[in-house]
Amino acid sequence: YTYGKGKWEGDKYEGQWKRGNVNGHGNYTRSDGHKFVGEWKNNVLNDFTEYNKYGIVVRKYVNGVKVVLEQTKAVNEKRERGILFRDGPRLKWEEGGKKWFTTGDDNTQGKYEGEILDAVPHGQGTYYWFNVNRYEGGWEYGLFNGQGTYYSYPSGVKVVGEFRRDKEWNTLRYDKDGNIIEKIVRGKLKKD
Repeated sequence: YTYGKGKWEGDKYEGQWKRGNVNGHGNYTRSDGHKFVGEWKNNVLNDFTEYNKYGIVVRKYVNGVKVVLEQTKAVNEKRERGILFRDGPRLKWEEGGKKWFTTGDDNTQGKYEGEILDAVPHGQGTYYWFNVNRYEGGWEYGLFNGQGTYYSYPSGVKVVGEFRRDKEWNTLRYDKDGNIIEKIVRGKLKKD
């Protein structure tokens, strides 16, 4: 069912109904791209997961209790800084609202520190993998984009240059001693 005119214009609900009310499992998509998937009771969401327009989990409720908090909000296109954990839904907000910390095991989760827009890395930031590899540099909607450096441990290999949509575009790959071992030009390995 797609709503017509009024405050629901452009929104869409697909799911179960009971006696004219939204009841049971359903998907509600707002016109701004946010999607709510879960269980409804008498037109009210009870157990659900909310996704932003990029498909990233924004929050989750179980038995009406919020278990994943909204990571960040962009106010007037301003990016906010924070820390996001990619692999774990259990998060808590640090006092002062500047960082995210997992309440789970830090040794099995990567984390992102930097600018965020619509709950995804966007701007400048650093992603740390639990295995100690890291990427520092530009991000666009959750992907490596722009100038950056990728560090690979324990090999000591470092990739420096321009990334586009999570891929090397114009980069140099260095060994642990600082010698150039590969060159990527326009996304392709350049052979000498």
